[in-house]
Amino acid sequence: AADAMKAALVALGSFDVIVSNPPYIRTEELAKLDDSVKFYEPVLALDGGEYGLDFYRAIIPGYKHALKNGGLIMFECGVGQSKDIENIFACNGYSDIKMYRDTLNIERVVSAVLKV
Repeated sequence: AADAMKAALVALGSFDVIVSNPPYIRTEELAKLDDSVKFYEPVLALDGGEYGLDFYRAIIPGYKHALKNGGLIMFECGVGQSKDIENIFACNGYSDIKMYRDTLNIERVVSAVLKV
């Protein structure tokens, strides 16, 4: 098993696509979650740190070498996080950054392409 908070091991290989639904809930928001979530989901699957961005900040740079040239990486994200994730991608050299809305018109997925 790999730890997403650490850089990808070279032995992992390289991929055309990486898709992730990382923990993205702000630590302070955990107590406010609906009981159907907070009592049945492990905290490790929910807690994205102080701003909900810890995993994006780790995976986006840490998994670059696990993506093939022209590879696509996609993330689910929380409400209001897409612009921050777009900035993390841009600061790490990704391009073709796109956001996709869910059925409630919320920006819910952010994708980017790695061109080296």
